[in-house]
Amino acid sequence: MVFDPDSLLARRDSKMESQVEEIYVTDSFLYPEWQKPWQAALVELDRAKLQERIAAAEAAIGSRLKATSAAPISPAEGQAITDALATLGVLKRECLGSSRAKASE
Repeated sequence: MVFDPDSLLARRDSKMESQVEEIYVTDSFLYPEWQKPWQAALVELDRAKLQERIAAAEAAIGSRLKATSAAPISPAEGQAITDALATLGVLKRECLGSSRAKASE
């Protein structure tokens, strides 16, 4: 039997991703229209997909902020949005090495 470290790492990453999703992915959100894409970014382990997930979460939050005339944002949701945007900034800086995230914080 030949030892293939790449295959071993791929299996480990796949198993880890499945476990992370099982533990952290939930359907009980107070603000599902933007929290679902936000959470998808948080649990994304594939670096290539992470940037897309972050962009989708930021777009969903932006859409919610634009829709405030139809459904005003409560103080609790406003704080949740602030926290979510901060978390996305950390993901961009730490996982993607984004200099824009560093400059905006």
